[in-house]
Amino acid sequence: MLTAFAILPIVQALVAFVAFPLVWRLGDHGALQPVDWDEAAREFAIVTGLLGMFVTVAGAVPVVYWLMRRGRVSLARLLMAGLILGNVPFALYLVVLILPATISHLVMGTLSQHLVPVSALLPGAFRAILIGSIFGVISAAAFWLMAILGTDAGPPD
Repeated sequence: MLTAFAILPIVQALVAFVAFPLVWRLGDHGALQPVDWDEAAREFAIVTGLLGMFVTVAGAVPVVYWLMRRGRVSLARLLMAGLILGNVPFALYLVVLILPATISHLVMGTLSQHLVPVSALLPGAFRAILIGSIFGVISAAAFWLMAILGTDAGPPD
């Protein structure tokens, strides 16, 4: 199980590297294109792997051990945990960066100068949640395949 936790950020980075063209196309970049697609994919993979390491250590490890204490770990429970944990980086971004900046501008009376129309915010938030959800579910499925399937921790046969 520890090996699966250790390998998980590497799996996440590999998935990010391969999925980068699709993730780029999901973004609202207009006619902008990366100068070097491989370099952009590598950078995306590195960031994803680092975030994956953080989420794995701070979220997945405690959740999996909590689920194990409560009984057998099912694929459905792990997929649900992955769906939630995959969105932790976006939630932290909102709480740590966006909320304080919004409060600061509200206090200084400059919020109206920095407002973005809701029609621009919602698609971006939806994309971030979609990407986080997909990466979380893929990570949970990979962990289940590496650590749970065929062991005593999994559901009875």
